[in-house]
Amino acid sequence: MKLHPIQKLFFSLGTLILAVVVMWYGAFLLIPICYAIILGIVINPVLTYLQSKLKSHFLAYLISIIGVLLLIFIPFGVVTDQLQSLFSELEMDSIGIEKVTSSIQQTLIETRLSTVIDLDMLKSQMDKVLGFLGTFVQSILSGSGHMLVNFALAIVFSYFFSAYYRDTKKIILAELQSEERKKWRKIARQAPNIIRSYLSGMLIVMAILAVLNSLALLIIGIKYAFVWGLIIGMLAIIPYAGTFIGLMLPLSYSFISSNDYKQPLAIIICYIVIQQIEGNFLTPKIVGDKLNVNPFIIIVMILLFGKIWGIDGVIISLPLIGVVKAILQEYPGGQLLAEIISSKEAQNQEKSNS
Repeated sequence: MKLHPIQKLFFSLGTLILAVVVMWYGAFLLIPICYAIILGIVINPVLTYLQSKLKSHFLAYLISIIGVLLLIFIPFGVVTDQLQSLFSELEMDSIGIEKVTSSIQQTLIETRLSTVIDLDMLKSQMDKVLGFLGTFVQSILSGSGHMLVNFALAIVFSYFFSAYYRDTKKIILAELQSEERKKWRKIARQAPNIIRSYLSGMLIVMAILAVLNSLALLIIGIKYAFVWGLIIGMLAIIPYAGTFIGLMLPLSYSFISSNDYKQPLAIIICYIVIQQIEGNFLTPKIVGDKLNVNPFIIIVMILLFGKIWGIDGVIISLPLIGVVKAILQEYPGGQLLAEIISSKEAQNQEKSNS
């Protein structure tokens, strides 16, 4: 029976709601599985090459994983070490919220802005902002242990996925009808390319942003410039909001440690310049529109996955939504939803091809 487009839409939305429920209750298993799939796709080219040379899947996988761990934990270790020094410096007994607000108030008085700005209200708002930043940092640090457990499970799962992938794929495809087999072969080709191209592009952009922000902050003269730059670069994995959240940390520290408005103002100016470079040159040229997903859908998915899976969900959401869109495009019941998810460029390209 042929379904009306509205019926197809409701069917797709019902499937989406069911998926959210499954994600909520199955997070303990689904998160490491998603990490394992992403990890397996990322290391597959290196793993295939090493396996052809070493003739041992276990040894090839071990070397590949060690390489990934070094790439992840070297910058993470640097950031953690520097943050420990920073937190010891910013103990509430010596420097705290009162000093931040006092510094801002003094700046406003010197620049004669205190006559038009309510200092009491400003102090109240600064208390809220700095309290939020403290809670945000604490939530990241407290969630990092949970992420490490998920990543450890992902390493184990990924080993078995990579070991039995080919045989499992053959068995599943053999059970499908000819038309279904063609669809899933196409999906199996597209999904790794979507994830690999997006992540590789983002890693390059994150590295460039880390270097640019570190150099800018070093020139400005802020302490811990490299750790702030690394944090801003790492948070760039969160589209639109990540680098802004990263900016709040060195900006707050600058208000605490400096006695005038010039350094914080210089940080804001550098941030705006670097964001213009990133938004107009780096991301379009390096990442491009790899996912072909509507920016509004990206924001919604980040919020939704972040609510359900926390920081793990924020990291996993974009590669996953790109793969889901590729699957929906292959089925009549999901094509309408796939078109809604797609970016304008992807929709225009599909219209020109049809």
